[in-house]
Amino acid sequence: MDTIQLEQLVMIHQEKSLELAGAVQEEMVKATNHKDRGVRQAGYLVLKDATMPAILVESGFISN
Repeated sequence: MDTIQLEQLVMIHQEKSLELAGAVQEEMVKATNHKDRGVRQAGYLVLKDATMPAILVESGFISN
């Protein structure tokens, strides 16, 4: 697989990942009645080499 093909594959997965993340976010907000903080995209190492659409879900955090 050459670089161009790999970049196209990554773009397809990113688009599908954003769609999936949006759907999960929408359902989480409905189920929990929490504020919608939106979907964010970043280059997390755990998702870097995913060969399929992938998302991370933050289900809670600690705040001062």
